[in-house]
Amino acid sequence: RNAIGARVSPNRLWFAPDELYDAGLREAVTDVARLAPRNARLVTDAPAVAAFYAAAVGRGDLRIARPERDTPRPDDWFIVQQGRVYFENYAAVRKARERPPVLAVAVQGFSAADVYRDW
Repeated sequence: RNAIGARVSPNRLWFAPDELYDAGLREAVTDVARLAPRNARLVTDAPAVAAFYAAAVGRGDLRIARPERDTPRPDDWFIVQQGRVYFENYAAVRKARERPPVLAVAVQGFSAADVYRDW
């Protein structure tokens, strides 16, 4: 938080992407990298950051896609970050959340990211 925002707004009330930018994304990508087969598709609203973390753990083979631009596939790994649910991806997130996540990442006890399959 910045000094101005700290006085007028509690954590995560107004600027979720600023407060939670990639919270849980590194851990979610690391978990997917451990479980996903080669050339698997990873769907996220933070493609550049996810590609960075995938490369950092030696999984540059993961193909990165965006939920609002790409047609879902049954074998996708879809990372939903709580601070990155927007109008553009809401339909995909809602559909994914019809099932329980296969992985969940918490940061300081708060849900930060969920990973879905068969969405």
